[in-house]
This record gives sequence, structure tokens and C-alpha cells, in this order.
Amino acid sequence: MMDGPSRPRSSALRIILAIAAGVMFAGFFALGTWQLYRLQWKLALIERVEQRVHAAPVDAPGVARWPGLNAEADDYRRVRLSGHFLKGSDTQVLASLDRGIGYWVLTPLCTPDGAIVMVNRGFIRAGSGGWAPQPAPPAAPADA
Repeated sequence: MMDGPSRPRSSALRIILAIAAGVMFAGFFALGTWQLYRLQWKLALIERVEQRVHAAPVDAPGVARWPGLNAEADDYRRVRLSGHFLKGSDTQVLASLDRGIGYWVLTPLCTPDGAIVMVNRGFIRAGSGGWAPQPAPPAAPADA
């Protein structure tokens, strides 16, 4: 037996499908454009980080200049400063990197003018559990 003649789709359904297809096309086009802008931003960031990480360190800005610091000019800039580490004030920040799971060791450094600056003393791979052992900061004045 043959089924009855097929009914043509209503024009309302065709309009709804056309609108949905148009909205989806516009959305995907917008996402693609956003991805291209994001790629350009990311490549510029990688270039800026590479330049600053391999640049020679400069003297750290004093406390009076801290309000004028901004991310665009100062992110990833290598600096040097002198002072003494504050014993017992280390902070360990859990991190999961390509190197494995471990901790960044951050230690406050007191500069000769009394400013306290957090110094990233490096990455320690996590052991078999618990906190990573904390390396003792130098007792004498240090350069960071």
C-alpha cells in the first residue's frame, strides 16, 4: 500500500528554520571572529612575556612608584632588589604545571626602606603527600 500524498511543509516552518539557520550562522561567524582576535592577543602576550623574561633585570620601583605600575608595562618584568627574608612567613601556592604538581614558594622580603615585597622563590614538586618541604631563606641580607 502506498501512503497518501506527502504534505508540503508549511511556509511558517520554513521561515522559522531560515531564521534559526541565520541566527546560528551569525553566532558561529561572531565566535570565529572572536577567536581570531583572541589569537592575535595571545601571540602578542607570548611575545611580550618572552622579551621580558629574557631581559636583564632592572631595579625594582620604590613604594612611591607602586601606584603608577600597570599590567601593560610591568607584567613579567624582571626586577632586582635587596633586603632580608622574613623567616616563617613563607606561603606555598599549589600549582599544576607541565613540570607536574607542586608548589610555588613565596617569601616576603623586607627592603632597607621597610617595604615588604613577596618574592617567588621557585617551584617545588610535590612529594608523596602533604606540603612540600620549605627551603630555609637566607639569614643574611639577600638580593632577589
